[in-house]
Amino acid sequence: MVFQTRKVLFGSDIAVVSDFRCRHPRDGVGYEEASEGNYITFVRSGVFGRIRGKKREIADPAHFLFFTKGHSYRFFHPVNVGDVCTIIAPSPEFLIETFGNTAEDRQLQGFSFHVPPVLASPRIVLLHNEFLAAIRYRAPLISVEETLTELLADTCQTARGHTSARTFRQDHRGRRQRDLTEETKVLLNRQIETRPSLSEIANTLNCSKFYLSRVFAAECGISIRRYYIRLRLQAAAQRLSEGANDLTALALELGFYDHSHLSHLFIREFGVQPSVFRDRIFSKHRKNLQARYEPPGVVSLCGEQLLKKDTKWKR
Repeated sequence: MVFQTRKVLFGSDIAVVSDFRCRHPRDGVGYEEASEGNYITFVRSGVFGRIRGKKREIADPAHFLFFTKGHSYRFFHPVNVGDVCTIIAPSPEFLIETFGNTAEDRQLQGFSFHVPPVLASPRIVLLHNEFLAAIRYRAPLISVEETLTELLADTCQTARGHTSARTFRQDHRGRRQRDLTEETKVLLNRQIETRPSLSEIANTLNCSKFYLSRVFAAECGISIRRYYIRLRLQAAAQRLSEGANDLTALALELGFYDHSHLSHLFIREFGVQPSVFRDRIFSKHRKNLQARYEPPGVVSLCGEQLLKKDTKWKR
């Protein structure tokens, strides 16, 4: 049975962007795969885990993460919902321009990212959704490419800063603390609509809620509460970029108390009201719905074009 499919959404000399969907049921430590390219992956929904060496890492919509060509990873699925991802394969030219001689020196041997999952900033979340909307509504090619370039630049810049900070933190943290943090992320993703309490999570993990709170903040750089809010807000941003109209229903579905609660937190995170965010994307690209450009490798997200045939693909 084929659990994984990929469709190419966009291709240019900047990068090739794909829609990746995994319908794998919940399992323990699963299969091992070698990455076929250098990829930057954004989780749009769902959650999966990967193991690099002895490190277990959780990937969910709060993160983006990197895969290095030729490196092997073991994958597992801690939540029975699968995952939907945007996968970007930057061109060698982009890697060389962004990372300079480091990338150039490694070109023959394969470029190495060496970056753990990184928390996506509000700007990266908005750029990701704007890029997908630009494809969906067939924006001018220059608009699609400029948004993609901004997304890649912000992603790499954030990853650089994250790597330096995390290296310092890991010098002072043990494996038990890292495991508690990753297990907490899994529990939050399993209960994204039910507002779990800190006591419930701590009891499940057999530790003190005060200890768990301190460890998570030290490992992630933000509190458990803030992380959980960010998960739900990023889900809201994706749904809005896809055209969700009923904000009250969206708020309740994602575990907010009401429309006002969602709006307040959305403004604090992204600096704009949910309705304004949605309308800005739609007004920006609505005029392009009549356009009929089809750059090589582009597949519409709006269902008006035939999608390329699903193919099994290694993450």
